[in-house]
Amino acid sequence: MAKRPEIDLDALLLEAMPRPTGYQCLICAALDKLDDSVRDRVRAAINDKATYTAQGMANVLIAFGHKASRSSMERHRRLGHA
Repeated sequence: MAKRPEIDLDALLLEAMPRPTGYQCLICAALDKLDDSVRDRVRAAINDKATYTAQGMANVLIAFGHKASRSSMERHRRLGHA
């Protein structure tokens, strides 16, 4: 019977750990790039789920030249990043 190769468990666990890749949220990244003069108003509107739809708020960020989608806005709101 062949001997099993030595397994470096520490190395395997290290490879399994997530690596930080910067922003995890597309909406947070877009908000950080907005001018101070509009950031607070946009953030407040994003937090106002009763008035503004996820698609509408994504469209606002798109109008400012940022990547955004309905699903990324919904995720941002669901995770409470604002």
